Amino acid sequence: MSSTITKLKDKARAFVDKHIHKGPGPGAVAPVTGAAPTTGPTGATGPTVATTTPWVPATPLTLTTRAACSTLPVTRTRLGVGETVRVTASRGPVAWTVNGAAQGPTGVSINVVMRAGAGTIQVVATVGTASASVTFTVVEPNGLTIDQVGGKRHGAGTASAGFYGQPWVTPADVSFHGIQIREKNSSSTASGAFATWNAITHQPATQTASGWFTVDECTAGKGSKVGCTDNIYSGELTGPPPFAAGQLVFPCEWEYKAPGTGATVFVNLTHLQTIDAPGKVTVSKGGTTVDADFG
Repeated sequence: MSSTITKLKDKARAFVDKHIHKGPGPGAVAPVTGAAPTTGPTGATGPTVATTTPWVPATPLTLTTRAACSTLPVTRTRLGVGETVRVTASRGPVAWTVNGAAQGPTGVSINVVMRAGAGTIQVVATVGTASASVTFTVVEPNGLTIDQVGGKRHGAGTASAGFYGQPWVTPADVSFHGIQIREKNSSSTASGAFATWNAITHQPATQTASGWFTVDECTAGKGSKVGCTDNIYSGELTGPPPFAAGQLVFPCEWEYKAPGTGATVFVNLTHLQTIDAPGKVTVSKGGTTVDADFG
């Protein structure tokens, strides 16, 4: 009987081992197959953890500008015709374009001259797939003021008046150091006591214009100083009074030229002088007026 029970137990254990454990007997630990365990950062044993490099954004490409004229803010983007500005990229090498035209240098800086008639000039820097741009407004001269230099002029014993004048090119918020200017010749229209000077020329009749004058850097709020002195004088009438009241007018066109351009008229001033019966002469030009009585 006992042997029969023992045989039944052996068959039951064999059945469990075959159909339920499917491995070694009770309490056995199945071997691990595949990759060997790895040691993590803290020494713990576990699977391998994949790591990635953190994403860092590319350094942006930026531009800085510096105008050659240091008497005004150097970072301004409103510039006079003929002004030079230096544009610098934050890195390179750079492919530069100016108003769409490719430029030769590939360094981090480029010098750009403001050209007449451009209106605006756009400078673009490209480094790889990054690009940056800056746009400049080009300003042409549109005015001329004349300051009196020294005292007023008057010939003793005559009806006369005048002054020496210092011209300034405007507008006064940009520099016109890169241009030259000149005054064109013209003929007078005169009446009254000045009638004998009708149709005379403002400059020697053999020339069509004065020579070209250089222009200095801008003085903020004043303008760009011209390298000349204008001789503004009425001429002299000996009298005696009374004189026939009248006037004399010279139309005075001024031209400028910049690198790569011809002469362009930018302002028309008027030399105006008047005389009254007692012989008082008044002369004005470029915003300055002086007068002197006869004698």
